[in-house]
Amino acid sequence: MTIAAPIKLTFMLTLAISAAAVPLSLKVPPVELDGHAAKHFARTGQFRRLVVFGDSFSDDGHGSWVVSNHTWPADPAYYHHTLSNGPVWPVILSGALGISNKLTDKAIAGATSDNAVVQGYTGADSNIPVPSALDQISQYISQTPVSYDKCGSLFAIVIGANDVFRNPNISASNFILASYPDFALLPFAQSAPPLYQTALSAYSKALADSLSSLANNPPNGTRIAYIDMYSLFPPILADPERYGFSPGVAGQNCISGVYSSETVPRSVCSDPDKRVFWDIFHPSARTHKLIAAEAVKALAKVF
Repeated sequence: MTIAAPIKLTFMLTLAISAAAVPLSLKVPPVELDGHAAKHFARTGQFRRLVVFGDSFSDDGHGSWVVSNHTWPADPAYYHHTLSNGPVWPVILSGALGISNKLTDKAIAGATSDNAVVQGYTGADSNIPVPSALDQISQYISQTPVSYDKCGSLFAIVIGANDVFRNPNISASNFILASYPDFALLPFAQSAPPLYQTALSAYSKALADSLSSLANNPPNGTRIAYIDMYSLFPPILADPERYGFSPGVAGQNCISGVYSSETVPRSVCSDPDKRVFWDIFHPSARTHKLIAAEAVKALAKVF
């Protein structure tokens, strides 16, 4: 795969990205969650609402699509305007916990932690400004009664963790914190110069280490389940068959030609369930199921 021009590092690091998907009727082979743990949480009703702050890795189709005035992603191959070919992991997780009708997903594809530092954008050309994680949090606070269910609310953060923990208006105690995969493993970086790949890996590792440290040393009164996506992807790519992927294409994206930076015409593969990545930036539906499975395991360790 060739990229028309080097993609700016800030573009990747802020994940101001989006994708297209295959027809909605596509059947994706199931990925087993930790049934015992999921049923336990569903049975006990320990979590009664899941609130998500994030970017394209957790946008359930109501983020970028709304912010862009229903223009992105508009390709009919998108799954409900998500950035994958199926439900993203928070949607899968909420179903496993028995609270699919209690999911509040504020994530927006292209969002950054703070627009005052780096403005986030979405769209095929990454030219549509989007609210930051700080904005998502502020909006949630303004729309949430003071007497909200603190003990039963579970907050998932895939961006701007400190923006939440340092906000005095969110007196929450239950969190899921997620890192990102090594950005150098994503298809877009495979043809990038070695120095660029090294920079991506270094940044990814530093970010994962800081998030892991925060999860292992939570602020007083909080419990944090940590989804280590950084460590999840290498073994999948090293032994794809073990996870239901095909060795020949596991590391390749299924859909191409959806970004202005790509020089190939739009095309969609016939075997997306055999690939770890949907497009040059985002996980496939099957990978999102694996991430959701990791989320259940992480919750079982902490709660």
